[in-house]
Amino acid sequence: MSEENENEGLIIDFDSYFTSFMHEPNELKEALVKGEFIRLIYEKDPELRELEDLYYLLIRSQYVPMLNNTRILHESGALKVFREKALQLTARHLMRGAPEKPHWLEQILPSLQALVKQDYPNIDDIEVDVVMDTRLHARAISNNKIIISGALREFLRHYNLVVWTILDMYGPSNLGESTHLLTRATLPSFLYSNDVVPSGNIPIFETTRKELFFTIQQTSRLQTMFIIAHEYAHICLGHLGKRGLSKEEKIKLEIEADQYAIELLVRHSEGSELDFSGDLWIALRWLVQYYLIDEVISRLLSGSFNSLEELSFDARKNEIIKTFFGYDLGMERNDNLFEYYGSLLLMSMKASLIHNGQKKLTSILEEITSPNTSGRPVSYSWWTDYEIVGAKTNI
Repeated sequence: MSEENENEGLIIDFDSYFTSFMHEPNELKEALVKGEFIRLIYEKDPELRELEDLYYLLIRSQYVPMLNNTRILHESGALKVFREKALQLTARHLMRGAPEKPHWLEQILPSLQALVKQDYPNIDDIEVDVVMDTRLHARAISNNKIIISGALREFLRHYNLVVWTILDMYGPSNLGESTHLLTRATLPSFLYSNDVVPSGNIPIFETTRKELFFTIQQTSRLQTMFIIAHEYAHICLGHLGKRGLSKEEKIKLEIEADQYAIELLVRHSEGSELDFSGDLWIALRWLVQYYLIDEVISRLLSGSFNSLEELSFDARKNEIIKTFFGYDLGMERNDNLFEYYGSLLLMSMKASLIHNGQKKLTSILEEITSPNTSGRPVSYSWWTDYEIVGAKTNI
């Protein structure tokens, strides 16, 4: 993309996974993306295609258009460049045998580790490794290793981008229209993380104001910190290795880890020059709703959904609220309002999914994955024809 295009109507996420890679020279390009390697990806190995597809999504997510500027990504040929970069990253991944750590993880870990070290001096012995897995968010797999998805933060940022932008555009009015737009803009991501649609199905969603983007970044950062802190908690509290637990006992351990993670983030807030307790409240409440929506979709896809009460996060959400307010952080009224309207919007989407049930979700899935006469997937008009103030959510 030209410098003019980069500065006109686009926000560049400098804390994303691949910002530095995008500006590296291309000496490796010809050696890595020509001939046999491309044939291997596109003809022989479905797993490599999926890996390349995920890298493409992560690269594409660095560039967030302002309202009415999605055309810049299309007209500038940027999407083709992103595909080439995704091929290079897939090749680099294969050559190294592992993905590189994302920039956002390097930003988050030092401050989080310093907080944990106060309670767990052996924190330096715990490795945090990245895996390219859309389903897995993070997990402590032993007392010295946590694995985290390289896609985690990008999914969270997409969800936050949609919720904050809808709130900025509509406020508390017109819940029905807002829920409709939220579902159309985020459902493809939830389906992608459940391994049922390719990354090309995920819309490029536009935001309204550059200032709003920094709020979106802060929400995503705090949610990511909470998820990693939760996994540290399982190690610090000695949860790993316990076997033969009942469902209730497992949920109790999850609640303990949630409580410890909240304590760490409150300490982080208190140690900062800026008061972001309100940001933390919004981040936690919306994160719980994302997990509940994801769990509803997973169970609907498998035909195993019965009621909200059986969902693991439903049992945890009230304890998270109780724990957070136990700190009496004195938030601003606006923080409570934003949290309330965003949560209401997400709960409305969740209720709509439950009401429509598996049959409706299956029919949507068939529509967005069915091929047209050329053999390629359709243009997914079920969301692209939805207008928002003259702009569209585009793939």
